[in-house]
Amino acid sequence: MGAAFADDNHKAGVCARFTTTGNNTSTATYCFFIRQDAGAAVGRLQISKKAASGSLTGLVSTTTATFPGVTIPPFVVGSWYRLTFQVSGSPSATLVASVNDVPLLTFVDDAATATPAPLTSGGPGIVARQVPVSFDDVLVTSP
Repeated sequence: MGAAFADDNHKAGVCARFTTTGNNTSTATYCFFIRQDAGAAVGRLQISKKAASGSLTGLVSTTTATFPGVTIPPFVVGSWYRLTFQVSGSPSATLVASVNDVPLLTFVDDAATATPAPLTSGGPGIVARQVPVSFDDVLVTSP
């Protein structure tokens, strides 16, 4: 796989409940990232949250070849992947991340225990963090 997705600073993904007033400090969002750590035989998935005035924080990630009984594919530069990120519910938010239509990660940002509080509104986003990526046929739906 090369160095394009070599570590946590190099990843791509899709976001939900994205809000901003134009700068990183005010940005709030949930993001689903894919990455391929250098030397790893499998891919890695992350669901992260950034609250306004806060830092990007990992909520759940995969670090083994198999995560809940499903093999995470290696993410190869030049290959296409269908990323789906479903976020629903309020005040608690349920986040479901899928690759190629296979649900692989689920996380509940529980209003009773989450600090900072779950994000309850915002729009979609796409992100490339120090990697060249292409997005095609982006589809956003709302219940």
